Amino acid sequence: MIEESSLGADLPRKGVVFGLLLKVVVGAVMGLGLADFAAGHYDAARDLRRSGALMLDAELAWAPRPDFVFKNGITRVNSLGLRGPEIPSDAPPTELRILGMGASRTFGSGVAENEKIWSNVLEKLLNFEGIESRVFNGGVNGYSNVQSSRRAIRLTPVLQPDLILLFTSPGAQMLLDETIAGQWAEVGGEPVPRDIVDAVPGLLKPVAARLHRLLLNSSLYARYRARIQADGNRPPGLRRYVYNDRQAPLGGEDMLDTTWREIEALVEHCRAEQIELRAVLMPLAHQTTDKAWVRWIRSARGKGVPPLDMPRREPTAALEAQLKRLGLEVWLLQDELEQIGNDTDRFTFDTRHWTPPGHRIVGTSLLQHLLAETELLERMTAHRQQHPRD
Repeated sequence: MIEESSLGADLPRKGVVFGLLLKVVVGAVMGLGLADFAAGHYDAARDLRRSGALMLDAELAWAPRPDFVFKNGITRVNSLGLRGPEIPSDAPPTELRILGMGASRTFGSGVAENEKIWSNVLEKLLNFEGIESRVFNGGVNGYSNVQSSRRAIRLTPVLQPDLILLFTSPGAQMLLDETIAGQWAEVGGEPVPRDIVDAVPGLLKPVAARLHRLLLNSSLYARYRARIQADGNRPPGLRRYVYNDRQAPLGGEDMLDTTWREIEALVEHCRAEQIELRAVLMPLAHQTTDKAWVRWIRSARGKGVPPLDMPRREPTAALEAQLKRLGLEVWLLQDELEQIGNDTDRFTFDTRHWTPPGHRIVGTSLLQHLLAETELLERMTAHRQQHPRD
């Protein structure tokens, strides 16, 4: 028989243990909450889910946020996600339309005023030449040629361009797509990581998608997802890869093959839609002078750089030949970019992104390439006269 005194002694002890456990649980929850808040505060500027210039996209990984105005109050993205103003309702139905697709140099990062970037320069020069034209800037920070090609196809039905310019260069960003563009699926009209969707039966996919979106309110979960989604995409040994015929991108062959397939898809799309297409081939910033080229190779050993004895123009020539094999005509801006590279203080902000004078060089060069192809201009003009836009 248990004495009453023993029972009375056990009850306080159990209460103390329960109280300690409750404090531990509450403390852990509060600690996680504070950690989550701190992570969210730190990551807010880079969070694509919120109010930044970019947003998640199931096909492209990220895309410009429509109708976005940058903090400077000057740089604007229109309702189609293109840098610059809206298309006026009274736009001439037979005007020539040129769509430029590329990354941050194409977008004009570092230049606040839309009037001072290459697309506006080219548009003004064309109209001065008597060629009624409108030039759209489809550049997106961080984009690869995979993303640019996919987005160009998406934009053609609404823009009805006469010419698409695909800006490219022989570096890893353009050619070895490290995005998660192929790893997303749409569930309920929202992008969801494919590994989450594929992990559950069909009927549970909407539930898994809703749970994922709910958990994304946690900054710690968002960090976890960002880490595992980026894991293994581009090996460290390829971060400074430059395309050439001497060496394959070990570990990046699939990414390079994907790039060629996506570019070929754009070529076929343009043929089917009777849209002209040109690749605008730009050397990398460190290809513009022999000194910069050698210094860069030496500083980036082990990250996929080419051999030290490779001439700096060789990668550009190799990529030009490959693009032609894929069916593209190429406008090479080697001399123009070398002019910029020889005076980076004047023509660039950071040796890569162009100042307004640098944009003038690029816009003027594109005009010269276009005017040199008289048959191209005649073909585009005749086609648009026969098929005016609604």
